[in-house]
Amino acid sequence: MTPLRIDFEKAQLKTPDHLYTVNSSLTIDYYTQFELLQAAAAYGYTFVDIYGQDEQVIQLYNEGKSAEAITVIVNRRQNMKNMQVPTNGMGLKIDKRHHAILQIAGLFLIEENEDTRKYKQEVNDAKVEDWLTNGVSYEDLFTLVVKIVPGLLTALQEVSRSISVVENQMKSELSRSMSGKEK
Repeated sequence: MTPLRIDFEKAQLKTPDHLYTVNSSLTIDYYTQFELLQAAAAYGYTFVDIYGQDEQVIQLYNEGKSAEAITVIVNRRQNMKNMQVPTNGMGLKIDKRHHAILQIAGLFLIEENEDTRKYKQEVNDAKVEDWLTNGVSYEDLFTLVVKIVPGLLTALQEVSRSISVVENQMKSELSRSMSGKEK
């Protein structure tokens, strides 16, 4: 089956059951959701997840547990690199919810009678399910989001390049810290 494509000239996506129009501006409520999803799209973690883990790192560090603090950071970076569900329950639960790219696309692809004054997760989920069921091109949805989210492509490229460098630095520091305790 050939994937269904967004008609970028007409700014439309047509599935067998729905016609979506690309909307270039957002209501306040949709924009608020958009802001929350940007970090998840770029890094695989929401702002709440990152803040919570940073609080944990600070607490561990203040308790003199620097090795444990570094481990939290290394685990987060490894999870970002692999886009896996973290074992500590934080981060984007890819197996339980739609990827942030698809959720962001849902904010900008609007159904004919959709009320955009108030964001409803179930409406966005139904859109994504429609796209999954009908084989919409992920590349088109990704292209749409990359065009809309300033700096997303750069962030994704930077994350990809820098994760291994930072991970190696942290592992080296952890190794030095652990070898110092053995003496």
